Amino acid sequence: MARLRLSLESRSDLKSISAYISRDNPSAAKKVARDLRETFCIIATHPLMGEAAPQIGDGTLRVFSCGSYLIYYRIDGQFVVIVRVVHGAREQGRLF
Repeated sequence: MARLRLSLESRSDLKSISAYISRDNPSAAKKVARDLRETFCIIATHPLMGEAAPQIGDGTLRVFSCGSYLIYYRIDGQFVVIVRVVHGAREQGRLF
């Protein structure tokens, strides 16, 4: 299993996602955050399961979905670095 790291941007993404959902449904916000974190652990265990996303960023990113969200990450030696967590409806290219 690779070690897991979250970028500052992905930490901010998680906070923003939770805050947005909490306005209407605090329990749903907790569930989404928990589901995302569980998916991070799955990605760390199986880092090649996400699709390569060469069209995004510097070409080294992979992407895996969790509900309505896309988790962008990179494999960096013994680490899986979660780079961004974004809603699938957002314009992805502008985020990188």
